[in-house]
Amino acid sequence: MTVAMLKKKGLAVRHAQNGREAVEMWRSEPFDLILMDCEMPVMDGFEATRTIRFEEQNGARIPIVALTAYAMKGDRERCLEAGMTEYLSKPLRSRKLYSLLGRYLGCASSSLFAESCEQPVRIPAENGERERWESGFAELLLSLDGDREALAEMVEAFFSEVPELRGSLRSSLEKGDSSSAARALHKLKGVLGYLMGGEDISVFRVLEIDARTEGLKTDDPRLRELHDLLDRYELFLREAASR
Repeated sequence: MTVAMLKKKGLAVRHAQNGREAVEMWRSEPFDLILMDCEMPVMDGFEATRTIRFEEQNGARIPIVALTAYAMKGDRERCLEAGMTEYLSKPLRSRKLYSLLGRYLGCASSSLFAESCEQPVRIPAENGERERWESGFAELLLSLDGDREALAEMVEAFFSEVPELRGSLRSSLEKGDSSSAARALHKLKGVLGYLMGGEDISVFRVLEIDARTEGLKTDDPRLRELHDLLDRYELFLREAASR
């Protein structure tokens, strides 16, 4: 989703699979800005940022913007302490992202980003789950400037990634591995964050925090509610895709 937002504005984008790869790319190529995902395998975003800052020494510092799905107290401070320049919480919204890019890329007043810094039109959600999802879809398409291909890619990501992540969540809980369960919930939240609204995503956020701090049990009734929610949302997406 983030890559689609950037490419839509004609920006050249390089995507690293993990923190170590991000550091290697920074070493070998000139970049204007780094969007650093805090949750990456091999080397997380915090360590990658500290490595870059150490190697920069007294030279010019590249802007590094933290991208994180966390919304816990102290997370912003942790990002800044690691050497990150800014902090954005996921799911990203185009208005905030483009506004930040405008500041750091020196084009805040250009037409490239100015149109995206306007207050987006809000479509009020009606009562009921389906109405809320329909409204969310319309608002998401608006944030993508009507790019239906980008929206289709996000829906495709749901069908390709969510079943595997649900299986990983179940398997982790059956093994009593709350740490892996938290990672699965974090990834689910990332895939769904752009499609679902905050009201639905909150259950993933709460369960992830509990898994990290207190642990989760397979018989937790909230897990059943989570899977029921995903089943209903999958049906909604299939119906929406068939129209």
